Order: sequence, then C-alpha cells, then structure tokens
Amino acid sequence: MPSVSNEELVRKAVIVSGDLAASGKLNPKQADRFLDYVIDESVLKNNARIVRFRNEQLQIDKIGIGARAAVPKTEAVDPGIRRGISTSQVTLNPLSIMVPFEIGDEFKEINIEGEAVKDHLMKMFGRQLANDVEELAINGDTNGHAVLESVYVSGGDATKYVKDAYLGMFDGWNRLGDGANIYDAAGASIGLGVFGGMLRKMPTKFRRDKRNLRFFMSSDLAQLYIEKLASRATLLGDKSAEGAPHSPYGVPIVEVPLFDFLPPIVEHVTLTGTTAVALRYGPLSS
Repeated sequence: MPSVSNEELVRKAVIVSGDLAASGKLNPKQADRFLDYVIDESVLKNNARIVRFRNEQLQIDKIGIGARAAVPKTEAVDPGIRRGISTSQVTLNPLSIMVPFEIGDEFKEINIEGEAVKDHLMKMFGRQLANDVEELAINGDTNGHAVLESVYVSGGDATKYVKDAYLGMFDGWNRLGDGANIYDAAGASIGLGVFGGMLRKMPTKFRRDKRNLRFFMSSDLAQLYIEKLASRATLLGDKSAEGAPHSPYGVPIVEVPLFDFLPPIVEHVTLTGTTAVALRYGPLSS
C-alpha cells in the first residue's frame, strides 16, 4: 500500500484571508467572536494514568506476590520453604506528534477578532489535538489503516488508498485488547448477560474492587442500553429515561464518543480468488 511522504504530510496549510470567504471578515455592527465548532470529545484521558517524560525512556517497576504465601505451621520446626516475589518492568518509549498550522498576516488583520484570533485558534487546535490523541490511543494499529489520500492530505487523490501513518504509529487499545481476556458476545444484544460475561473473563483478583473498573462503550451502544432499560415499566426504566448513570454489577459505564460502534480492525490477508478467507472478527459491515 503506498504511503504519503513526510513532505506531503507536513505540507503547510496557511490560514489566509481567503479562508474567511463571505463570513468572518470584519464588518460594521458585527459580533466580535467566532463561533467555535471544535468540541473536545476526549474522555479516556480522564480515566488513564498520565505520565510526563523527563528522559527519552521511562521505566516503571512492578512488584507483586502471584501465589499463595502461607504454609502450615509446626511449632519449633522450620518449614524449609521460602516464598518470593515477582517483579517486572514496563518501558515507555515516547513518540512525537505535531499540529502544523500557520496564520497569514492579512488574516490576523481583517478577521473579526483581530490579534485575539491567535489565542482562539490555539485553543481550537488544542481541543482537536486532544481528540486526535484519543483516536490514536483507541484505533492505533501498526499494521496500518487504509484511508483515502484526499482525506489524509489536502489535494490528495480521491480514489487512491494510502496507509494512515498517524494511526500506524503504535498499537492502540483496540489492538492491545487482542492479547487480553476476550469475551465473545457472539452477536448478543447489549444487556446484563454481556456485562456479566465480561466480568467472568477477568481474574478474580482484578474484580474485587469494582469501583476501580469501568465499562467503556461507544455512544451508540450506550444509547441502545439506555433505551433497553427505559422500555421497562419500572423505577429503573423511568430513571434511565431521565438520564440516570448506570453501573451494571457495580461497574460504572463510561460513554466514549470516539469509540466506533463497529470498531475498525486491520487484518492482512492473501486473497486467492478460489479459497474463502476466514477473518478473526465478525460480523463485518461495509
């Protein structure tokens, strides 16, 4: 799959006066603020550990006791057994990203906010960056997502697919979940059975304190669950219709707007034209 060169990727998109078109120019008796359409939809950063780097690498040491430590006691007799600990280390390697943009001099002079537009744009790009980082954390896949070149870079080909180098920086949570405790809902409707099945897949030591657990769901899936509860002629149904928070089996639900209802999964296969190819995930949607 072809990829976009660094030169094309970091091509400057200068914000100039022509971008103002018929709106945004300084006219008499006009409001002095732009309407801001960039909404910070990032949620997972509020449920994740944030680490600030001072060096090129960060090593986090872990220590634990993974098995029974106690043995039967006989007075005045050394059991001849000693228990140990288990240690491991997580190495974090930071990657760099950037948001390249440039503001033309004339744009700064004739826009409705004047010089203050710089601060406004910085805040907007900051919110968009938060969304972009969360998208990478969720959908990152070193196998590489395919994306139309026209979507990926300004002026790109509207028919040619290229590798999304941004989402290809590292494996995100969707991909890392492949190596975790997987529960296959087998097409079941969202409900307590699905939540219970997910919990049973976890080792018991991790579900002792359910206050530390979260069910992360896409907005559409969360809405389907709420509608299912709201259809009940019960107090729970009434509260669900009023927007009450939900915690199946004591685990809070966290709605993640940037989660896809059908998450994109990258899998490389070889098509022969005569033999069916079995994919790991289903059902598939075009």
